[in-house]
Amino acid sequence: MQNTSAARRRLFTWVSLLTLAVVIVGTVIAELPSRSQAGNGDGAATLNELAVQGGGKYVSTLNTSRKFFYPDIDALAGRSSAIIVGTTLKNKSRLTTDKAHIITDYDVRVEQVLKGGVQQGSTVNVIMHGGRVEFPDGTSAEIKPSTQLMGKNRTYILFLTESGEGRGAFELSRIPQGYFALSPDGGRIEYDAVRQNDPLIQKYKDQSAQTLLANIRAAARK
Repeated sequence: MQNTSAARRRLFTWVSLLTLAVVIVGTVIAELPSRSQAGNGDGAATLNELAVQGGGKYVSTLNTSRKFFYPDIDALAGRSSAIIVGTTLKNKSRLTTDKAHIITDYDVRVEQVLKGGVQQGSTVNVIMHGGRVEFPDGTSAEIKPSTQLMGKNRTYILFLTESGEGRGAFELSRIPQGYFALSPDGGRIEYDAVRQNDPLIQKYKDQSAQTLLANIRAAARK
């Protein structure tokens, strides 16, 4: 009888571990962009070729919204190697190396450092997916993300991870949760409609930006 109970417990443990593994793998796969988002793959048309085929212009959308959101600031902060308050100075869109996607580089002046080794007053490069480019033949291509790209001369709270494109280059720790736009007076959080179901927006939309900043600093110390 005892051997039967022990066998059942072992079976239950293995089933639980297998279920957890499936959930983790599913989450990782959901994080990866689809072929239509990340590029067209070998042998497929480049964005320039698609623009020519489209009569001079190619426009596509990129789904950057997520069904899975981090439930709290602690989880998002834990994923981030750096958290800053920064102001966008300028930006420029460019093609990826496979010429099948567009990313936008932002020069961001660091106003405050909430986590990480970034220096206050320095300028860092932050990359976002999407943007618009023009080609030498006069055609153009635009990738419109479902969440808003950052604006120029706007201040944001940014949760960042290193992008792999060199020292001082970052990307958002999670899209769309990795950035919070501050109102012009810096007193409150602004957001677009895509993030209405984001639990962090739900929690902080009616609170002051200082409340969010205080919670981020507390999370960064953990």
